[in-house]
Amino acid sequence: MIKNIRIFAADIDGTLVNKCKLMHPGTRAAWIRLHQEGVRIGVASGRPLDHRTVEKNREWELPFEFDFAIGMNGGDLWDKETGEYEHFYLLEAETVREILSFIAPLDVNAIVYENGYDLVRALRMDDFMRGSIARNHSIVEIGGVDELSRKPTGKIEVQYKPEVMEQVLSAVSAHPSEKWTAVRTFPGTVELSIPVSTKAWHWRNMRSGTIFRWQRRSPSVIWKMISRFCSMQAGASV
Repeated sequence: MIKNIRIFAADIDGTLVNKCKLMHPGTRAAWIRLHQEGVRIGVASGRPLDHRTVEKNREWELPFEFDFAIGMNGGDLWDKETGEYEHFYLLEAETVREILSFIAPLDVNAIVYENGYDLVRALRMDDFMRGSIARNHSIVEIGGVDELSRKPTGKIEVQYKPEVMEQVLSAVSAHPSEKWTAVRTFPGTVELSIPVSTKAWHWRNMRSGTIFRWQRRSPSVIWKMISRFCSMQAGASV
């Protein structure tokens, strides 16, 4: 069976590690076996991609480096062969401003990742941001719409309390656009990104039988394909 596997990518939270961020010994043993058999191994996540994700192998005590890493639900890509980070499917700065124009007036926090967790911009400092700083050692700058819409970004993450959920969903529904889509990824979280870079979009395409013949592709193209079609659990479309 292993001889038929050439590339393996897995989600992190709730898949590779449990709620305590610990990897089960059986999972670790399986990954080591795959690596020994020559399978190219990587992680796929909705997180912004930087060294924190690329170096998770050390945290999990894996005796090898990842061959690739995927972040931002397929929008970020790191390739071990080049050591470079690539970014795809970005919301243009003008689009970010357009979205924030109807999101910022609500009682929410909007977050954009400008350089992984090394530069996170948010509308306010709240418990979520303080938790991110503690967990990820994030570098956070607080600003308004002008600051958050300075550059293209992979997604806008909107954090809200339960009592304002209907306001958030109504605001998003009242501003339909072909330039973005909104997905509820976790309770109290809506992510806005371009349509081809959502968990729901990836899941629909995987279920519809989108298959590629990997052996005919160069490694760099393979990584890009994985970044678009990595299998992740679908969020709920708004």
